[in-house]
Amino acid sequence: MTYLKAIENIINEKYPQLVHAESFSIIESAPTAICKEAKFNYSTKIGDVIAYKFDERDPHGVPYILFPFFKQGTGTGLNAMCDGILFYQRKKKNQIYLILCNLKSMNEGNNVVQIEAGELFGRFLIDSARRVDKSLSKPEIIVREAQFRPRVVSEEQPTKMNKHVPKRTYYFESSNRKIDTANIRHICEE
Repeated sequence: MTYLKAIENIINEKYPQLVHAESFSIIESAPTAICKEAKFNYSTKIGDVIAYKFDERDPHGVPYILFPFFKQGTGTGLNAMCDGILFYQRKKKNQIYLILCNLKSMNEGNNVVQIEAGELFGRFLIDSARRVDKSLSKPEIIVREAQFRPRVVSEEQPTKMNKHVPKRTYYFESSNRKIDTANIRHICEE
């Protein structure tokens, strides 16, 4: 079994897998969101992808409590989560790219807290899949961040390093005027 299949097997079905073709989107459903969509594409010839949006809402529009064992509304960021987590595994390699996606306004706000929480949770899911399926060997985990904003701050910043976390950050535009498509192969190139 692959890591991606093992991760799919342990995720609660109320968080549906978002990838059903070589192009897919993560949609922000919050009514006040400025950035509403993150678009991605990849090639199945090179690797496989699964993606999840964990800050989902129930049928009545109420957000699911992702971490019910933490106190709610404490302002500590314990219940923060990035908008999407993608797991990309190249064929014939024991590497998993953990791609953390955030749709943000120009206000960075709690972006760093959301990305850090997404990375911890993504690593926890990978470790949990390995704990359940003993046939999986420990993978190399490579973290990337894809930020979608109403406009990209500078055309020269497609691979700017984030000062707060040691990973590569890629910026994409998501606005009424234009929605960039993030190519997963490009994000995962060294």
